[in-house]
Amino acid sequence: MASSKQRYPLSTLNGQYIPLDVIRPSGLIKASYLSASATAAAALPAGAELLLVRSTTDCFIKFANSSATKPTSTVIADTLYLRRGEIQVISPMNLFYSVIGDTVNGDLFIQILETWMTLSLDVTNRGK
Repeated sequence: MASSKQRYPLSTLNGQYIPLDVIRPSGLIKASYLSASATAAAALPAGAELLLVRSTTDCFIKFANSSATKPTSTVIADTLYLRRGEIQVISPMNLFYSVIGDTVNGDLFIQILETWMTLSLDVTNRGK
């Protein structure tokens, strides 16, 4: 299977849209977090290339082997701001995550997804 950098998880090679219902769930993580301090960095399963994330409150998720921090006036690398109830599909660069609430405590749900092999084609088109 091609890496997430080498394929288009939500479209075909010729640019045709593939709806999200062709993605198969392969695991689910629930992480409770506080707004006062970040969770310790936790590992995602090996090979996790596509994630769907949702949270019960506004939070910051850091995809690195270090703790999440709330933003100030500087750029925080590998960090995603997720609003309460919002759903985002992402492809993390690192197989670790840490989360901290913006103003209140909450729960983060990480759905690990796999694209169906028949629709997740390599970018390279080997025509004759």
